Amino acid sequence: MTSEDTRSMNTSNLDGSNLEGPSLEGPSLEGYVEDSVYPSSFHMAFSPPWVDRMLQHRNIATPRQSGASFTMADIGCGDGLGLILQAAAYPDCRFIGIDAMPAHIEHGNAIIAELGLSNIELRCQTFKEALVSGGIAADYVAVQGVLSWISKENQDALLNLISNILAPDGVAVIGYNCLPGWEPIVAFQKLVRALA
Repeated sequence: MTSEDTRSMNTSNLDGSNLEGPSLEGPSLEGYVEDSVYPSSFHMAFSPPWVDRMLQHRNIATPRQSGASFTMADIGCGDGLGLILQAAAYPDCRFIGIDAMPAHIEHGNAIIAELGLSNIELRCQTFKEALVSGGIAADYVAVQGVLSWISKENQDALLNLISNILAPDGVAVIGYNCLPGWEPIVAFQKLVRALA
């Protein structure tokens, strides 16, 4: 089951309270499902240490020396849980999450405040708004499950944003949440749909 399939089934905070309601209204992104929140998740494949190891495996230079601080941006971050976990693990690094849904950002900011993290910022912005606001030079840019299902215009805006916020030696990691890469989970997806 992909995060796109589970988002309509999971509309609660980590504490069990409901996220649905008026705060779901926000900037329109053609192709971006706005009527329900996305589930919180952490994708190890987007974490800088994992990305560094994959680059090293292919004999490609990493954006930083081992142990050095870094800046990571997550575009389409949802409530930013993955970034929040990394911000807690890497207090000397900077994390920026961008998502167009206010409910996501509100939830993530509540968690950040509760944890007292100061090295993470979540922004409620469209791709174009994020480009205009600037202030990001990211060593790592993560985009999970967004590019493959938004409009062509928004794909162009997303790619433009990535190219503008990526540091000169930075790396962008893009996850598509589509076949063939997600084929192993199709059977589980069908089971959940049959039981729903």
